[in-house]
Amino acid sequence: MHLTFDAAGWDRGARIVVSFAYVFEGAGQANSGAGGMIPDPIETLVADLPTNAFFAYGRYEGVPCVLDLMDRHGAKLSSLIIGSAVETSPDLAAEIVRRSHEPDAHGQGCENSFQLSIDKEMRFIADSVETIRRVTGQKAIGWNAHWMRSSIHLLETLQQLGFLSQVDGTGREPLSVRACGSDFINVPYACKVNDVLSFPFEGWNATAYQQALRDEFDQLSEEGANRRHMIVLRLRDRISVTGLPGFRA
Repeated sequence: MHLTFDAAGWDRGARIVVSFAYVFEGAGQANSGAGGMIPDPIETLVADLPTNAFFAYGRYEGVPCVLDLMDRHGAKLSSLIIGSAVETSPDLAAEIVRRSHEPDAHGQGCENSFQLSIDKEMRFIADSVETIRRVTGQKAIGWNAHWMRSSIHLLETLQQLGFLSQVDGTGREPLSVRACGSDFINVPYACKVNDVLSFPFEGWNATAYQQALRDEFDQLSEEGANRRHMIVLRLRDRISVTGLPGFRA
């Protein structure tokens, strides 16, 4: 979500800003070893069929449901998109953009890039941008790394590729930094209300999670009278709001 700031405040004096960051990653996971609803790890290199089906649920059910949910409430989101998910479900990726949601890059697959050389990391990011552009017709100008882990060269790389922001911050509001001769926005990452962190697949309490979201909003909204805050609600195509029909009511 890209915001414009001015000296009088932010977003026309709002006390709190809520951004929906929606991860579209189905088909980007490893064939074996990806995290899922089954706690016991599978044998190394054996295809994990139920976990892969769990990820596929996000494509078939999660994404269409969240798009309809956003339409009902007139809300827009930033969709953090895995390149391989776009290649597997091009019509779905195009529909995200057609409904005026913002596509942001999240890599070609669900993997880290911090261990790559500068050139290889740039290629990894650029490939995901090109995949999104080719399928949706829109260039991604926001970046989010897998589990926030990027190389120390990332900021320079992103600016060379034409990005305007990254969703990897840990503060309470977006911060503008000066790098490579231009401004760049670091948007807070949803550490506390991130669905994958709040959703252990055993004994999860949907009502408690919903209350935690309300409490977070109420408290930060109150503090927003004197200290501005931003909440980034991090959602995944297979978990939380989209993965549980009760949350879509």
